Amino acid sequence: MELICAEETAGKGSFEELLPKARTGDRIVFVEGGVDNMEWRWHPRGFMIRHGDHILLSNGETLFVGEWGNWEGHDEGFVIEQGDKLLLNGRQVIYQGKWTCWHSHPEGVAVERDGQILLNSQVLFEGSFWNDWDVHRQGIVFDQDLKLVVNSVEICQLGFKDIWTTHPMGVAVGRGLRVLLNDRQVIFDGIFSSLHPHKYGIVVEHGDRLELIVHKEA
Repeated sequence: MELICAEETAGKGSFEELLPKARTGDRIVFVEGGVDNMEWRWHPRGFMIRHGDHILLSNGETLFVGEWGNWEGHDEGFVIEQGDKLLLNGRQVIYQGKWTCWHSHPEGVAVERDGQILLNSQVLFEGSFWNDWDVHRQGIVFDQDLKLVVNSVEICQLGFKDIWTTHPMGVAVGRGLRVLLNDRQVIFDGIFSSLHPHKYGIVVEHGDRLELIVHKEA
């Protein structure tokens, strides 16, 4: 991996070596080349890769071996689905039952089921008025008819071609050639194809690169 500060390379090494050196706004290059054929997810120690029936950390460490369905990164590692179970780090059952959709949450897992969104089996929201949703540091963010809403408060409007993902400080919106934090601050400038959440910022896919745009809590 490579750390980029103010557009200049500031060092190379593992994620654990580079993250302490990075400041908010710096970039850590996860991958350069070969992104198209790689199935990956974020992980608090970098990112994970699916290799057959293995989940591998970016440093090559094996995290899990077996069969699983959907999977996501989590503040404490990762969550996988097996049958009607959601397992933290492939071992601990944190939810069992039916769902329409789910997302990892710092406190466990948030599940959409029967017009409700549940956090660890406790009802957070009821209704079916959203197009999409994800976990937000203040609760849940909903995409409601091209508006992003958190706790009934509209935080920004979306264009038809805009894309978004959650960010430790709110929501990152990809609009044109820019990625804006909470529809105000530009945190990435250039051509990109997708945005992904991460515990330490967001991951931007552009060209054949995956880059973490670092955010450090004050």
